[in-house]
Amino acid sequence: MKIWRCTVCGWLHEGENPPEHCPRCGAPAEKFELVDLSLLELEEEDTAVPAIKELTPEDKKRIEPALFRISYGLFVVGSLSGGRINAQVCNTVFQITSAPMRVVIGVNKSNLTHEYIKDSGFFSVCVLGREHMDMVRNFGFRSGREADKFQGIDYTAGVSGAPIIDKCISYMECRVDPQLSVDVGTHTMFMGEVVEGGVKSSEEPMTYAFYRQAKNSAVKTGPAPAPVEAGKTAARQWRCKVCGYIHQGEEPPEVCPVCGAPKEEFELVEDGNTAEQPKGSVNTMKTNDNLMSAFAGESQANRKYLAFANKAEKEGYANVAKLFRAIAEAETIHALKHLEVAGKIGGTAENLTSAVEGEHYEFEKMYPEFLNAAEEEGNSNAVRTFKYAMEAEKVHGGLYNKAKLLVEGGKDFDMADMYLCPVCGWIGGDPLPDHCPICNALAKNFKKF
Repeated sequence: MKIWRCTVCGWLHEGENPPEHCPRCGAPAEKFELVDLSLLELEEEDTAVPAIKELTPEDKKRIEPALFRISYGLFVVGSLSGGRINAQVCNTVFQITSAPMRVVIGVNKSNLTHEYIKDSGFFSVCVLGREHMDMVRNFGFRSGREADKFQGIDYTAGVSGAPIIDKCISYMECRVDPQLSVDVGTHTMFMGEVVEGGVKSSEEPMTYAFYRQAKNSAVKTGPAPAPVEAGKTAARQWRCKVCGYIHQGEEPPEVCPVCGAPKEEFELVEDGNTAEQPKGSVNTMKTNDNLMSAFAGESQANRKYLAFANKAEKEGYANVAKLFRAIAEAETIHALKHLEVAGKIGGTAENLTSAVEGEHYEFEKMYPEFLNAAEEEGNSNAVRTFKYAMEAEKVHGGLYNKAKLLVEGGKDFDMADMYLCPVCGWIGGDPLPDHCPICNALAKNFKKF
C-alpha cells in the first residue's frame, strides 16, 4: 500500500492514489507527495508513522462543536486591480509572526477580492468595531461584480493603493508573499508582510460571536422598557425594520446601533398609555425563534409533499396525489402567516436585501462546506446537486442585487421574460443560450416565467 503526505499540513493517506482533497486542510490532490517508505525506520516505535484513521461522518459530527469554540473577528479585506478597488467581509485574519510582522487571510477563490489580491499582490485589512454592523452589511452581502461597494463609503487609498475605510478601529496594509501563500482548495491562504498600519479608535473589536448574537438576537439588545408609573404615559418604542432592534424614546435613533440602518428605517411599535405589549406582536426572541422554526418546518413540508404528490401520480394514485397537493397548500398558508407575524416581510427593497443576503450565504459558506463533505465521503450524487445549487445561487444573488438597485431607484426589474432550467435552477433572460451554462441542459426544456 502507498502512503501519500499532504505537503500543506502533513496529513498521511493510505491508498493507490492521493485523495481529491486533504480531509484535514482541504488542499487538492496535487499538493500530496508519495512517501518513500525505504527512508522510514518503521521498526523503531519512536519514528513510526502514526496510524491515524480518516474521520467518519460520526467523528466529524462529534468534533465539529469544538471548531465553533474558536474565537475570531470580522474584518473588511480590500485590494485593487487595474485602477479599480473592491473589498469583502472576511473572518479568517490572524497574525502569524511578529518579526517580521506577518498576517494571514483566507479568501474564497470565487470572490472578486481574491482576483484583485492575485493581480496586485497587496491587500488591506480593516478591523471592525462593534458599532460597524453597517460595514458588514455593505461589504458582506453583495458582490463587487454587480455593485460598487464603495459608493457612498468614506475611505482613503493606502500606500499600496488598497482601500482603507474610515469606519474601522485599526488597519493594516500587506504585501503578499506568493512563496508562503497556500492553495487550500476552495480558498487561498494569503501570507502578507505588513507594510503600513495604524489604530483609529480604542473601541472593542467586533467578534464573529458578537455579530451573530447581535444579528440573531437584535430585539434583546434594546433597552428593557421601564415600568410605567400610574397615571404616566409609556415611552414610545421604535423597531428597526432591517434587524428588529427595539429603541425606546420619543424619537428613533439617528443610526441603529446593531445594523447601522438610518432613522428612516425605524417604525413606531407602540404609542399609547400602557407599557403592555399589544396582542399578536413579537417581543421575545423565544417566540420569534419559534415562529421562524415553524416557518422552516412548514416550508419544507410543502416542498416534500409536492414531491410525494408527483411520485403518487406516477404510480397511478391520482387521489393520493391530490391529497398531498392540498395539504402542501395548507402548509404554505401556515408558513406565510408565521413569516408575517414574525415581522419578516418588509418592503420590496428590504425583501430583496434579505434575498441577496440569503443567496450569498448559500454559495459562499453553506454549499462549499456541504460540497467538501460530500466529496470526502465520495457521494457523487450529493456532489452534483450541491454544485448545481451553488452555481445557480450565484446567478440568483446577482439577479436579486440588480433588482434591488433598480427598485431603490424607483424602477422595476428590467427582465420581462425569465427562463428557468428545470435541471439545476439556473435563471436567465433573452437572448437565451443554446444550453444551460451550469448543467448543459437544452434551452428548449427551459420553463418560461
